[in-house]
Amino acid sequence: PDALPAPARTASFRDYVLAARALRDTDAYRRSRDYWLRRIDSLPPGPRLPQAATPGQGPARRTRRAARLDAAGWTRIRERAAARGLTPSAVQLAAYATVLGTWSRSGHFTLDLPLFNRHPLHEEVDSLIGDFTSVTLLEVDLRAGGGPAALAHRVQRQLWQDLDHRWFSGVEVLRELTRARGLPATDFSSVVFASAREQGRDQDFAHGELGADWLGEPGFAVSQTPQVLLDHQVYEDRGALTYKWDAVEDRFPPGVLDEMFHAYGRLLRTLADDEAAWDAERLPDVLPAAQQRLFETANSTAGPAPEGLLCSAFLDRAARHPEATAVIAGTGTLSYGELHRHACRHARRLRAAGAGPGRLVAVHAAKGPAQIAAVLAVHLAGAAYLPIDPELPAARRAWLLEHSGADLVLTTAQPEGEGRPGGVTVLPLDLADTSPPDAPLTPPQTADDLAYVLYTSGSTGTPKGVAVRHRAALNTVVDFAERCALSERDRVLALSALSFDLSVADIFAVLGTGGALVLPDPSAVADPAHWAELMAEHRVTLWNSVPALLQMLLDHLGDAPETAGGAPRPALSALREVWLSGDWIPVDLPGRLRASAPAARVTSAGGATEAAIWSIAHATGEHDTTRDSIPYGRAMRNQTVHVLNDRYEPCPVGVTGEITIAGLGLADGYWRDPDRTARAFVTHPRTGERLYRTGDLGRWLPEGEIEILGREDQQVKIRGHRVELGEVEAALLRLPQVRAAAATVVGGAGRTRRLAAVVVPEHTAPGDDAAGAAAEYRENFGDDILTEPAARLAFTAERQTARPQPDGVAHPLPVTTTAPPPTRASHRAYGREPLPTASLAALLEPLRAHEQVPAPGLAPTRRRYASAGGLYPVQTYLYVVDGRVAGLPGGTYRHDPYEHRLVAVHEGARLDPAAHGPLPMLADAAFWLLLVADRAAVDPMYGTRARDFCLLEAGLMAQLVEDAAPPVRLGLCQAGALRATDELRAALALSTGEEPLHALVGGPLADPADAPTPPTVAGLGEALRERLAEVLPAPLVPSVYAEVERLPLTDRGKLDRAALTDLAERTASRERPADAPSGPTETAVLAVLHAQLERDDIGATDHLLELGVDSVLMVRLHRAVQEAVGRTFPLAAMFEHPSVRALAGHLDRPETPQPPSRPARSDRSERRRAARRRP
Repeated sequence: PDALPAPARTASFRDYVLAARALRDTDAYRRSRDYWLRRIDSLPPGPRLPQAATPGQGPARRTRRAARLDAAGWTRIRERAAARGLTPSAVQLAAYATVLGTWSRSGHFTLDLPLFNRHPLHEEVDSLIGDFTSVTLLEVDLRAGGGPAALAHRVQRQLWQDLDHRWFSGVEVLRELTRARGLPATDFSSVVFASAREQGRDQDFAHGELGADWLGEPGFAVSQTPQVLLDHQVYEDRGALTYKWDAVEDRFPPGVLDEMFHAYGRLLRTLADDEAAWDAERLPDVLPAAQQRLFETANSTAGPAPEGLLCSAFLDRAARHPEATAVIAGTGTLSYGELHRHACRHARRLRAAGAGPGRLVAVHAAKGPAQIAAVLAVHLAGAAYLPIDPELPAARRAWLLEHSGADLVLTTAQPEGEGRPGGVTVLPLDLADTSPPDAPLTPPQTADDLAYVLYTSGSTGTPKGVAVRHRAALNTVVDFAERCALSERDRVLALSALSFDLSVADIFAVLGTGGALVLPDPSAVADPAHWAELMAEHRVTLWNSVPALLQMLLDHLGDAPETAGGAPRPALSALREVWLSGDWIPVDLPGRLRASAPAARVTSAGGATEAAIWSIAHATGEHDTTRDSIPYGRAMRNQTVHVLNDRYEPCPVGVTGEITIAGLGLADGYWRDPDRTARAFVTHPRTGERLYRTGDLGRWLPEGEIEILGREDQQVKIRGHRVELGEVEAALLRLPQVRAAAATVVGGAGRTRRLAAVVVPEHTAPGDDAAGAAAEYRENFGDDILTEPAARLAFTAERQTARPQPDGVAHPLPVTTTAPPPTRASHRAYGREPLPTASLAALLEPLRAHEQVPAPGLAPTRRRYASAGGLYPVQTYLYVVDGRVAGLPGGTYRHDPYEHRLVAVHEGARLDPAAHGPLPMLADAAFWLLLVADRAAVDPMYGTRARDFCLLEAGLMAQLVEDAAPPVRLGLCQAGALRATDELRAALALSTGEEPLHALVGGPLADPADAPTPPTVAGLGEALRERLAEVLPAPLVPSVYAEVERLPLTDRGKLDRAALTDLAERTASRERPADAPSGPTETAVLAVLHAQLERDDIGATDHLLELGVDSVLMVRLHRAVQEAVGRTFPLAAMFEHPSVRALAGHLDRPETPQPPSRPARSDRSERRRAARRRP
């Protein structure tokens, strides 16, 4: 029979779409929108899964993984879920989230859930064909703890709450996230959970999981949503559960997707087979067993814990071999016996002064034999030593003494008394005493007593003192000595400052095994020529430093593995052990060394001062040259190193987490700082193990080593020194010249890394202080205001984020113009050429009255701006600086709007810019335009509201004037209300009823070529550099300074670190007028700089250090300049004469050249006087 005709439909899918749009006018939509907009700032991105280092090129290759949970197992899960009030989908979501969280850096993330969103808008809606799918963004947080059931309940509650607000769709939420936070939508929607579990139920699954088996057997299927990286799909089929993962295979490291998929299957089977797992206190561990074994093996470091003190092995050596050489220095050598006697002599004096266990003694001495004796003396006295570098600023030294509470100081030179805390006893450190020794001393402390306190940079603006006991440091020292097989034949070139913990290994590992310390002259500690001389002369076998110092040595020696005569380089001939730590190691550096010193074994070490020097090490090899970075390594003896996520769970191989350290090497904490100690030293919530959170990011490599990836906080490394940007910023903000500031790092990627400061200047006179600035604000704006610069900046940022979204339906407005948006700029610097009078006339043109003077019976005047009642009480005055406007003498004038002319008030009058507070643009301006209210012309009409109407009128006038300025190349700055000083009132001849409301200042636009550039190496930058050098160690003083009117902020009002760095980079590389060279030597030196620095904007007077030339690069330049000019000279000359012109002038003076590889003794004193910059 013929088929019956289908019933006619009155609605189409198009009708449904149009009807759905009308939902935006409903209360339900408005409530949904408000619900999601409140969460825009807090909604986390999707799971941060490991990504392939080099994603595949071309179209994305998606693959499918599929598995099945049998009907019996799936039935048990559904029954257990129902018994707990959970839906099966919530349980699956919890299992999926558990696996994602294991392979994610964070357990707080967002999932993209597709929804079948067919609203009942018409009786025929169920018969329509169309795409009724939508999405919702589900926030998941694994950090709250609990087992699978607890997580499923949280997920279910969140999902139901979200679905109650589904009228504001996930697509709309993604648009708002992109607009408000500047993040791409893929950050939130790339990981999907899709459930089609209910599909086909009306067919009893007789036709398969999609009810489509009648079409035939599926041959291939995969989902290919463009922005999705991982798509989880789940179906029911004849009582069983089928789950499938579609993923962009090339975006993930090999093997990761298989591990995650298998972990998900194991978790589902656990929930099916073990009911107790549902209500456990924590989520099941889904880490693959092979990886658990890998981590356990890597951290199987238990070994014998050394007994005694750091100085115990030295004391034993001194007793058994007193004649052996212990210290070699330019001033002579000390034997073990001599060093011991000096230490005992000073220790007795320290004990007599009250030194003992748990007390700090400051060691204030330059590198040399006396410094080593002082350290040993402090330990023999039973106390702990606190290094205070004599090269630190006096204020920093005083702060260290005050904060540490050290009341005893051993020093080779009487430190300045000014600023030193009261009650401090200074004991001279003198090795000239050769009187017969008393009986040797026995240290009174135990291995659990304090050994030393080293202060490092602190993020809160103050340094933090790391307190380490003997047992912790000795464990590392003994492990290091045994790994290097140190003996009495070894010599170490001890380059590290005493305040740097590498010095602990130099002193106690070498002296504890009978070797000798080779000490550079303290004034030549940064001179690689001096190092090479010492290494050759004393046959140095051990090198222990940051990578930059080895680079300097190799650059000085040159890349040729041998001397011109074919002999091995003397400096490297005895070298057998090299330990590099404290900063990134260039991948090619170990190979460069091995080329010249084949017998040298290079070890990459890492850790933290908070974990006794090192905790991890890696023996480098040829295979490391093919890596992106040299591995961090494996844990050292009696220490463990972990990579943990934000729930203190181990991260799988390849997953980024925070590197944490445990074991015998941990410090006690931060000296006299329990709050920072509690934040950094934590107890593992499950194992009870004490951990130090390094703040370093890393990941496990498949072979069981750790790779370090960087940091998540604001700590950076500059030439091996730990620098907290927060400490630099705090120091900047304490300066009266600075209103706001932020620090960042420029360079990297093959260029020298330098600290940079971006500052908003506080426009006060040089002598003004913070209290004076606060008084200025209160005088201008009243008492109830914010006066502290940081608070004002913070309020400005908060104001930008505090504007609520308006309620009501949004109606888009049509675009009515294709013109570019208007631009506005405030100009605070002006050209110096005289301003044409015509330009001033054009500026005032918008304020003209276009009818005659008002009189009885005449029509009112017309103007381009409104005034209350047509009264126009606001008058325009001008102050013209003499010589700055062509044809117009200096003085004050009143603008006549009817005749459009300037009427002189007081020719020759002069106004003092300083009388009006911190407004430096007043002094640079060609004219001031002042808007003054004549209150007598408006008060009788409007009474208490008269001033408000005058301010409105002044605002309209100011806008018209500002719009008129750019076409005639005038720059204006809205200066605000100036002080109504007697001088100002007299100059304008104001009556008591006339009130200055607002001022604009201006002048000719400065030519960009002549415009002043932000101070970088002079002006403000130089002033800040000098002030910071008085309070901060040299590595913490920025070398690049950029001045801005305001710090860059994100759309949400937070400091935009990326824009900050970009601004600093542009300042660091800004083109500048280059001074041309004069003479052949300047030309040759300048050509070297252009080639070596790969920049052609360098002039003859540019300062090398401000161009980013650090110690490593200076060595390379030194060699290249010597070749270019055909003569040798000490490296110190580069530091003494740090510009092309200065260096060329020095080189052009007659001087007898000396061989650079082994300078004559007569040259060494000059070099040592100059090379005082510590690396």
